[in-house]
Amino acid sequence: MHDEHALSQDIYEKEIDPDFIAPKYWVDLLSHAIKSLYQYYFNNNTGFDIVSVIPAKKNKNPRLENLLERISKNFIGGVNFIPDLFIFSENARSLKTLNQQQRYVEITNTLFLNDKYRNLVRGKRVLIIDDVITTGATFERAFSILNENQSDIVLGLCLAKTVSINETSKICDSCGRTMRILKNSDTEIRFWGCTGFNDTNTPCSHTESIVVKDCPLCGRSMYKHYNRQHNSYFLSCEGWNKNPKCTYSESL
Repeated sequence: MHDEHALSQDIYEKEIDPDFIAPKYWVDLLSHAIKSLYQYYFNNNTGFDIVSVIPAKKNKNPRLENLLERISKNFIGGVNFIPDLFIFSENARSLKTLNQQQRYVEITNTLFLNDKYRNLVRGKRVLIIDDVITTGATFERAFSILNENQSDIVLGLCLAKTVSINETSKICDSCGRTMRILKNSDTEIRFWGCTGFNDTNTPCSHTESIVVKDCPLCGRSMYKHYNRQHNSYFLSCEGWNKNPKCTYSESL
C-alpha cells in the first residue's frame, strides 16, 4: 500500500527532498477542510478565526508555511492565516531519532507561542495544520499552549498518521534509540535502521532484517532476499548458516 498509494509516495518525497513543495491537491484538500470542518464539528457556519501550521525548525525548508500561504489565496477575508504563530527554539532537535517519551520532553522544551500573538489568540477559534503525525506529541504541545493562553476552540488537522505501531516502539540493540523501516535502494527490500545513523556526535549504523514469517520446518525467522542472477525474490530461513542448519526457502 505504501509503494502504490499516491499520498504515501508524496509523503515519502518530502522526507528525501530538502526543497519539497506540496502538490496542488494538498492545497485544495486542506482548503476544503478549513471551510468544512467547523460546520462538521460544531454544526454552525461560524468558522475559524486563525489558521496556522506547525513551523519548520531553524534552517529547514518551511514547507508548511509555504503551503499555508498557498491555501490562504483560496480565501477572501474572515480567516487570519498566521505562518509564525508558533516558533521552535534554535536548539530544537528532530523528533525522528527519539522515542515516544523523549518526543514529549523535547517538544515541550522547544515549541512555544510567538510572543507577538499572545493576546491575539485569546478567545479565538484556532485550527493548526501538520502534514503527518506519529505520536501526536507536537499537536498536544500546540493545543496545550493555546489552551493556556485561553483560546476558545482548538483543532488539529493533518493529512496522514504514521500507522506502524512497531516502528515507534522497536529499540536499537546497539544504542537504545528507536529504529525505523527503511528501504534498500538497490534491492527494494525494507529493513530496520537505527535513527542514529546520521547523528554527528554518536552515530549508529545498526540494522536488522525484517521478519516476514516463521519457518514451517524449524520455527525460526524467515527473511526476504533478492536473487540478482534471476531478478527474483525469495524467503529463506535464518538457520541456513547456523547450527542446527535449516535450508528451507520459498520463492516469491
